[in-house]
Amino acid sequence: MTLRPDEPASTRGAPAGQVQAISTAQVLAAGADGDTWAGGRTVGTYGQLRSERTAVGAEPLPVSLLALPAPDLDPGSHLSYTFQWCVFAAGAIGGYLVLWRRETRGSQPSAGDLLLATGEAGTRAPRAPRRRRPSDEEIEDAGLGEE
Repeated sequence: MTLRPDEPASTRGAPAGQVQAISTAQVLAAGADGDTWAGGRTVGTYGQLRSERTAVGAEPLPVSLLALPAPDLDPGSHLSYTFQWCVFAAGAIGGYLVLWRRETRGSQPSAGDLLLATGEAGTRAPRAPRRRRPSDEEIEDAGLGEE
C-alpha cells in the first residue's frame, strides 16, 4: 500500500455515493453516515493498493456477454466520414500522380528529341525554353532603377 496526499476538492457533480476527486473530506461526506464517525479527524492522505491478491477461487466472475446490450449499428454521421475519407484518398492518389507527371515530363526524351539528336532531315526544331514570369523582387528592382 502507498500513502498518497489528498487531491484538491472538486465542485463537479457525481452520482450518489461517488466523488470526482479523492479528497478525504469529500469521500467521508459522501459515505452512508457522512463524516460523523471521523469527527473531523483526518490526516489528508489516502492509501492506494499497489497490487491486489485474492484468495484462490474468489476471483470476480466475468460479465456474461448475454447481459451486454447489442451494439448500435446505425451509421449516423459515420457514413459521411466514410465518404469524406474516400474522397480524400482519391485526391491524395490523384495529387501524387499529377506531381509525378510534372516531375517526369521533362526528364524523358521524346521521339522528336531522338530524331534531332541523330541529325536526320525533316525533323522539327527543338522548342524554345519557356520564359518564366519575373519574380516580385525583379519587378521591384526594375522599378527602383527607373527613378
